[in-house]
Amino acid sequence: MKVLFLQDHLKENHVKQVDGTLRNVYFQTQAGKILKRTAEETLKLKGNEYYIDYAYQLVPKVVQRDKFNRAIRYKKVSLTEARPEFELLYERIIREKPDIIVPQGNLGCSALLKKNGIKSLRGVPQKVVVRHGNASHEAWVLPTFSIEYMLVDYKVNNLVAADFNTLGKYIEQGDIAFESETRDYEFVDNIERVREIFKTILPAAPIVAWDLETNTLHPEKAGAKPLVISLSWQEGTGCTIPLEHKEFTWMPGHLAEIYEHIKAFVADPDIIKVGHNI
Repeated sequence: MKVLFLQDHLKENHVKQVDGTLRNVYFQTQAGKILKRTAEETLKLKGNEYYIDYAYQLVPKVVQRDKFNRAIRYKKVSLTEARPEFELLYERIIREKPDIIVPQGNLGCSALLKKNGIKSLRGVPQKVVVRHGNASHEAWVLPTFSIEYMLVDYKVNNLVAADFNTLGKYIEQGDIAFESETRDYEFVDNIERVREIFKTILPAAPIVAWDLETNTLHPEKAGAKPLVISLSWQEGTGCTIPLEHKEFTWMPGHLAEIYEHIKAFVADPDIIKVGHNI
């Protein structure tokens, strides 16, 4: 197993050597130490099983420095500037043959996925074929935020953790970790089963994921209503309960009872809940 953590570009703090090249000191930085610790302690990778490379193996122009004269912001690299460096990157990837590449920024995504927008691309694995000349190499690509960005925007910490969890599954399981599985979810259309789910199953579950589908995103509007509620209490298991859906009608009194069950479920402090877009 070989993992490539792909940074966007070199930083000014890289050390210039006698021959004029820059020595990579990323793992001496705060972000680098976090990545190294995560790779070796959490992902259980050995030193020869992961490495750092750069989509743009140059240092962009510095546009902002802190009070200690350290570069804190660089000029955005255009695709015109980056494309020659992308070709060199492809050549290195084919030579090193990583099993999975983790771009940690927009330039890496542009180089490998031909798309820009780390916020929308992160966490979704894609298999790509990297080509240079007559040579090629196939690898998975799993974008995530950079550790540097995570250090300044703590709101993305959980997202980075989730992406590294996905990476960990791939390291343990290989390609099967990214293969989708067909699941048969239960459509609940009788009140006895609804009662069993809310009164017995959900209170005993360690965690419950739930989601509402509605006919509008504006609940204050006249006619706004929930259509279905979906619930899952263990991996690969879940159900959908129709509410005010045009294709299903409950017996008199049953819908009101279901709403009471939902209210009790949401209000119960002993049930740990995960909500979609809550």
